[in-house]
Amino acid sequence: MIITDIIKAYITDSEYVLPNGCDINTVCAVSERHDLAHLISGALEKQDVLPKGELGASLKKQKLLAIMRREQQDYELTRITSIFQNEEIPYILLKGAVMKNLYPQAWMRTSCDIDILIKPEHKSRATERLRSAGYNQESDGERDISFISKSGVNAEIHFSLLCDNEALNKILINAWDYTISVDKNEYAFTQEFFVFYHIAHMLAHFTEGGCGIRPFIDLWLYNKAHNVDASLLSQLLKQCGAFDFYNGVISLCEVWFEGRAHDRLTKLMEQYIVSGGVYGSRENLGGLGKHKKGGYAKYLLNRIFMPREKLRLVYPKIDKYPILIPYYWVKRWFTLLNKSKFKAAKSELRGKSKSNDCGELLTMLGL
Repeated sequence: MIITDIIKAYITDSEYVLPNGCDINTVCAVSERHDLAHLISGALEKQDVLPKGELGASLKKQKLLAIMRREQQDYELTRITSIFQNEEIPYILLKGAVMKNLYPQAWMRTSCDIDILIKPEHKSRATERLRSAGYNQESDGERDISFISKSGVNAEIHFSLLCDNEALNKILINAWDYTISVDKNEYAFTQEFFVFYHIAHMLAHFTEGGCGIRPFIDLWLYNKAHNVDASLLSQLLKQCGAFDFYNGVISLCEVWFEGRAHDRLTKLMEQYIVSGGVYGSRENLGGLGKHKKGGYAKYLLNRIFMPREKLRLVYPKIDKYPILIPYYWVKRWFTLLNKSKFKAAKSELRGKSKSNDCGELLTMLGL
């Protein structure tokens, strides 16, 4: 795939020549949907083939924004971790805060926010200290608290890694058992658990419509930089039924970055991932849903009368007042009056045309 060929050459500082007839507009459009336009910009600029005019200016802007965003995030990350160190609050850096160190330059790995894990018993003290340091609390969720700095940087302080997959949660609930000490109050996951959590996070997004290209780049770079114990990792993955998914992810990484030839699985995965964008797509979600629910009608009813375990994520008061479930069903229906919500719902329903491929893909991945 041209976009991954370009990115691989750029982050490994190797030679690459755009193939004749390459549609650079399509490459740029795909890269933008996957939050990779800054990498494409740097790569094309390095080869002195950056498009002229509005497209080239837009790509340059994406690169500059990525650099600025990383500088701001790193500054706030230092502030937050200093607070936790001073308050003796144990913490673990997650996702982009770790992955950025695998790239030649930290700005190459963009992130929407800063993600840090603390223990539940330190939630109140961490919240109080961050507020007093000038961070505005945006939300207080079931598994994390969201803050925003005066400079506009988002920070999510997690006190749980649990997701909507019960099999994964049996391992994620014991996350602190898989840590090593880095500094006085800073901890890091073992290499095997770090990869496991990365795969768990990918899987959670994958089954909700897609996870984007970036996690594949991250995993490829991480495995190149670390000697992960395959036996220990396999034990974790097999306990929760994610082993086949991991193998599929590795296979696609090898196609994109190691020159391996496509097979039926990697072709289906590539189509699903690329079409979904960085956060997946509603059409992908609809295609998966029709397969998992055993038919379009059953899936449609499930979406209209959303089950309690899903509805509570949108309306947490249901936990305390389950009698309000019918009220929140109706309230949710009325959100479709919003133009963007209605458009998203239509896209999801169109996804039924993808259900055969989605069903085959899920079967091949053991999902």
